[in-house]
Amino acid sequence: MTPYYDEDGRAKSGQFRKGQSQGPRSDKHRAALSEALKRSWARGRGGLGFGKGSGVVRLVGHTYVNRSGYVMVKVAERAPYRLQHAVVMESVIGRPLQRGETVHHVDGDRANNDIGNLFLCRDGSHHNEVHRSQDRAFRALLAAGLVRFVDGVYEAIL
Repeated sequence: MTPYYDEDGRAKSGQFRKGQSQGPRSDKHRAALSEALKRSWARGRGGLGFGKGSGVVRLVGHTYVNRSGYVMVKVAERAPYRLQHAVVMESVIGRPLQRGETVHHVDGDRANNDIGNLFLCRDGSHHNEVHRSQDRAFRALLAAGLVRFVDGVYEAIL
């Protein structure tokens, strides 16, 4: 098999096939990769951006808000992010959530993961029942005049 890299350390096109060795890398190629990695780390990029494990390393406890508005938390070094409200509930009940169990946010704020704002539903139908009761309570407040709808906005009458 001919070498994958030429004498200048550049990749030759069309020679690499799945399952075949890439062949030896030249010292010039290794030096170029080393310099690229140094520049990448200096810019805070955390690697070259290819291959497994590339990108910025996140520490355990790091959080972000996903597209749906839920807080995600890194719970272990080599584990994916998890929903923070599920992690909080698991720490309170002392066991992992069982299949089907759902954590409900009482005030509807997906970022409020205080234990007083979380309620454990036994399954999806129980969670739907909780939402139906919330809707009934809101309609009762609306009928009693404690909530009003003005110009496209609900307002509480205190």
